[in-house]
Amino acid sequence: MDKGIRPHRAFGPGEHIREEIEARGWSEGEFADILGISEKHLSEILNDKTPMTIPLARLIGKAFGTTPQVWMNLYINYIEDKGFLEKKKEHILDDVGIRSEIYMIMPVNDMVKKGWIPPRCSSAELLNCVKKMWGTDVIKNIIKEIDAKPLPSFRKTEKDGFSRNYSQTWLKIAENIADRVKVPAYKPAIFAKICDLANEYTVKKDGVGEFLEDIRKAGVKFFVLPHLKKTYIDGAAFMDGKNPVIVYTGRYDRVDNFWFTMLHEAGHVLKHLKSGNAKFIDDLSDLVGKQEEEADMFSSEKLKIGQILRRFDEDFNNRLSWIISVSKELHVSSAVVVGALQKAEKLTYRSRVLSEIKEQVSNKIKGSYVPDVSGICHYEQGAKSQRDMVKNGEEI
Repeated sequence: MDKGIRPHRAFGPGEHIREEIEARGWSEGEFADILGISEKHLSEILNDKTPMTIPLARLIGKAFGTTPQVWMNLYINYIEDKGFLEKKKEHILDDVGIRSEIYMIMPVNDMVKKGWIPPRCSSAELLNCVKKMWGTDVIKNIIKEIDAKPLPSFRKTEKDGFSRNYSQTWLKIAENIADRVKVPAYKPAIFAKICDLANEYTVKKDGVGEFLEDIRKAGVKFFVLPHLKKTYIDGAAFMDGKNPVIVYTGRYDRVDNFWFTMLHEAGHVLKHLKSGNAKFIDDLSDLVGKQEEEADMFSSEKLKIGQILRRFDEDFNNRLSWIISVSKELHVSSAVVVGALQKAEKLTYRSRVLSEIKEQVSNKIKGSYVPDVSGICHYEQGAKSQRDMVKNGEEI
């Protein structure tokens, strides 16, 4: 082999710049002054340790009487020769593919807005979030798990881009939270008695707080978990071990919606949660199936909805006095009376006076029932970015 023949070596623009400097009899210090940059910066350029940017190419072209494209082309050819460009392209394609799969199963932007996951996550950090929630970061396995789940009571409508995947992500987060909630052993008979008195709780000054505390003592886990976009969830019920769980989203921050949702889910708990596999995710405006009808009847019975509707007279003159009268007679809050009539389309939602009766419920629920969801979803500090993993040749 001819020892004079050497393997091909890529020459960057730095080598060519150095030749042009020498051809003009300039020192490197003088050329740095001409460009208006430091000698250290020039040294990095000459040794190809800094990228050739368009502004820099323009400066060098002006100094040497050439076009900027000459120096950009030299730099592009250099990095292509070194294999940098292809590696960067592969990284970008991999990154886009991973993020698109993650966005298929969870609404990342909505979760960022809610503070559940941090903003500007790398793909590796998002995968870490997925793993914390699902126990795996293999997206295709998660999708298979979602598709394999029997959900006879789940919403079937496709309005407004409803997402089954997002709903299941919400449910998975709820299940993870439920595992951390501590309550006594479940006492179904006591819980049933509490539900029998639901109407009495609605008229108490702190009825919401007392109800939640009493069902906690009866072994029912409860917490608030806001719905995710494209899920339309009001509430959910499922088993966590031997304890039932009721989740309220607060999608409509009204006290009547709280009672309708809580008693609907309580109906599922007492009538349908016979096994740990049963799970109910409900949009109260779109109830489908026999079990949903039964839960709705349970709620209506405990809140005396039927009696409210039977007493309604469309010709009465003073609606407000009638509502207050029925509320006192049936021992059920005025908010529930108004909500029941509006739900049955007996009253319009446009009435400002009647709507004011329906108070917000969020300020009646203790903060202890509103968990820190970021603790469930947040990636671990110090997680490697995908860029670092690609750089180190690690498998993603």
